[in-house]
Amino acid sequence: MSTNTQPVLRGLAIGATTGLVAAALSIPLRSPDPILMNTLTVVIGALIIGVIGALLNDRITSKMLAEQNKPNTLRKKRSGTRAKRDAERTRRQAEEAQQRAHKDLWRAMGVGFLIVLVGLVAVQVAFLDNMITFGAPLAGIIFFGTAYMLTGLGSVSVPQGALIALPVVALAVGVGFQGVIDVESGNLALDDLNTDSPNAQTAIDPLTARTFSIRDGEATYTVPEVFLSNNLETVAVGRTDTLGGTIDLDGISEITIDLTSFRSDQSRRDRNVARLFTSNPNAVFTTSGFEVPPGIVTGETFTTSITGELTIMGTSREVVWDIEGRIADGALQILGTTNIAITDFGFSPPSMRGFVSVRDEARLQVVFSARPQP
Repeated sequence: MSTNTQPVLRGLAIGATTGLVAAALSIPLRSPDPILMNTLTVVIGALIIGVIGALLNDRITSKMLAEQNKPNTLRKKRSGTRAKRDAERTRRQAEEAQQRAHKDLWRAMGVGFLIVLVGLVAVQVAFLDNMITFGAPLAGIIFFGTAYMLTGLGSVSVPQGALIALPVVALAVGVGFQGVIDVESGNLALDDLNTDSPNAQTAIDPLTARTFSIRDGEATYTVPEVFLSNNLETVAVGRTDTLGGTIDLDGISEITIDLTSFRSDQSRRDRNVARLFTSNPNAVFTTSGFEVPPGIVTGETFTTSITGELTIMGTSREVVWDIEGRIADGALQILGTTNIAITDFGFSPPSMRGFVSVRDEARLQVVFSARPQP
């Protein structure tokens, strides 16, 4: 970068470059909080570090050059060979001063990186998981990329128009890809079922069976999370495989889920959920309306809806599940989806120290394989 460019403008251009690289890496990395750590916040952080680095580099270089040139003011003007030697000595001294300035800048960027790393550790211990694995690589790119561009590319000349355009492009990319982040999905599908189970074969034809036992399955919750009561919103997804129960096509069907067993990408969220349901951990859904459409054939998918009672923490509410099902691998395979209001079941949506709160809504999904009973 041209040393004649103003430090702030040079720093913005460098920050934009490192920010674009870090933002691209942040997409495949799973952010611990897409509200606080996304492509836009990464780019903004890189721009700030770029400006700080450029200002610091100019200050260190100017100071060292001033100290190096100070004794020269006492020297008399010389000519001939001695003048050439003095000029060569001055040039070497200037290079040495520049090298020391570069070392100081690398040292300052290293200290800045360590400070950020300590902050990431503190936040991970106190609040969010995965802060280090997400933030450390990005911080390394930004801090050490800034140091490299200031010291290794300091003599590269770039048109001023390009220096101005780079931060604008980086911010546009940050805004445009802000919502594109590798967030776990709570969506389930019939194809998620384990068809390699040793119980996959049964002597009873599922097309003639009337009662089934749930053997393999998974449940997910998906709830919107809001940052500091603003409109900045992401989703939390939890998973569990603790499904159990029976399906009775002629009587009462019952499905149970252990609510304390849900696991998400944040252990603190999981502990809060587990504490909430410790006294009464099982959610139970009962219905007398479970039906398989007549004439269904093996491998054919059918859709229907089922109404029943969902009981959580001793409170029961009527809910409707959208059902997708099929007969396959010797079993009745079911995918169910429903939406509930959390407060309908007698408790408030959980909040993480008032920093992140949960909206009063949740989508529940279950997918399971039920084997015919003898």
